[in-house]
Amino acid sequence: MNNSTPSDESTSKLSQFKELLSPSKDTLFFLQLFARVYEPSMMGTV
Repeated sequence: MNNSTPSDESTSKLSQFKELLSPSKDTLFFLQLFARVYEPSMMGTV
């Protein structure tokens, strides 16, 4: 379906956001990876 209205876009983004909030294994893995990558760099800049 190519005729995506802005409302459809925001709805899909909202569902994606809800998926991010739901604690799945992929999400937890990504959060751990994110923390490992960004924590040291943030500590280095402080």
